[in-house]
Formats: sequence, C-alpha cells, structure tokens
Amino acid sequence: MSAGAFQHADRIWLRPELIAPWIRVAVTVVLMLGSGIIFGLVYGQTHHSGDFIAMMNDKALVRNGTIEAPLLGLFLLVLRRRGWTRADFRVGIGWLASLEGLGLLALTYVSLLCVLLPLIVLDFAWRDSVLGHWARSIVPHTMPLSHGSVHLSWTVIIACTVLNAFYEEIVYMGYFFNECAAKRGPWMAVVATVLLRLAVHSYQGSEHILQIGVWSLVFGLWYRWGGKVWPLILAHAAIDLFSLGALKILFGNGS
Repeated sequence: MSAGAFQHADRIWLRPELIAPWIRVAVTVVLMLGSGIIFGLVYGQTHHSGDFIAMMNDKALVRNGTIEAPLLGLFLLVLRRRGWTRADFRVGIGWLASLEGLGLLALTYVSLLCVLLPLIVLDFAWRDSVLGHWARSIVPHTMPLSHGSVHLSWTVIIACTVLNAFYEEIVYMGYFFNECAAKRGPWMAVVATVLLRLAVHSYQGSEHILQIGVWSLVFGLWYRWGGKVWPLILAHAAIDLFSLGALKILFGNGS
C-alpha cells in the first residue's frame, strides 16, 4: 500500500512528497518532545500529584522558553529545507479561525465540566463509599497553596504561554497529526496525538490524566474536522493563560 493511500477524499493532509518514513517521524518527535516525555514520566512517578505547581515560577517558565524557542526555529528550518511551506502546517491564521479558537476554548471547558462535574458530585455525595473514593482519586487536585507561594510575573506568563502554545500545536498537529493522518488516516492521528499529549504531560500525575485526556481528545477531534492549527494555538494559549493567571491572582506574591 502506498504512503499516501490513506489520504481521504475529504482532505489531503499532506502533499505526497512530504510524507516521511515512520522512523523519521519518530526521530523528529523524540528530538522535539522526548526530553519532556522522559521528565514527565520520571517526575510523575517520583512526586505527589499536584507538586508540579511548584514548577510554575518565572525561572522555570523562562528556562523552558529558552529551550523551546530555538528548537522550534530549528524544527521549522529543517522542515522548510525538506520542502514544507507555511501552508503545509495548516496554521490558517485569520479572523474566522480566531473565532473558531474561541469556540474551541468554550467547548473544551464545557467538555471538562461535563466529565468532571459528575465525579465531583460522586465525591461529595458518597464520600465514604467505594464510588466516592474512586471519584476522588481521578478528580484533578493540586498541592495546598498559600498567598505568596506562586512567583509569576504577567510578562513571563503571557510570553511563555504563547510560545508554548505555538511550539506544542505546531509539533503535535501541524507536523505529527498531519504525518499520521496522511499515512494511516485521521482517526489514527487523533488517537496518536492524544497519547502523545498524555505522555508529555504525565508530570502532572495520574490524578490529572483525565482532564488532560479530555482536552487532548477535544483538540484532536476539532482539528480532524476543522483542519486548522490556529484555533488550537489560540485555545491552548488561553487555557494556560487562564490557569497561570488564576494562580498568580489567588496565590501570587503581588509582583
């Protein structure tokens, strides 16, 4: 079967000359995300769930940004030399795509609410039952925080969330999803990108796997039907901005 045999009539995910062998795709993903996957798996197994909030500070975010920025530049340069153009990443920046991003943002939060709310009710109503203990074990929670325990500045929050959103969505969807969809179909690509996101975010612990899985699936399905990366970048940046912004407002040191 040819490399492009799974390109469906509804959408050509990649031009045939850009469809790379699996080994090249795997090496590229490992180079771009491998350190994050290894760190996440180790951190998730050696720390209590919620401890990752301690990593949310200016120094850690800036350090992450100084790694992501040159890596993303090198990634785009290498792919450009392989024949990729801006259109091949399917970013699709525009006003309509921005509105779609806001819709995706709302859908993600609604989906999370629909999944987590029943678990919270179970935990509250049947706290001492088997169902209550099970619900409590998979409801996201963080370590106790006090006022002044979160050291984040608005400049770092905004800059790093925007950079991280571009970095992750271009790698996950603009590259990896498109390669998988072109080779094995979009549904396989949805599953593969969900698993990849779970691996990279495993540092948040097993109690956060459900919420990560939900928004990863929503993003994958949205891209499968919409085929534009910009709405995902916008929604991703907004989710991180809201989360870190809330931490700063509620538990920041006032700087």
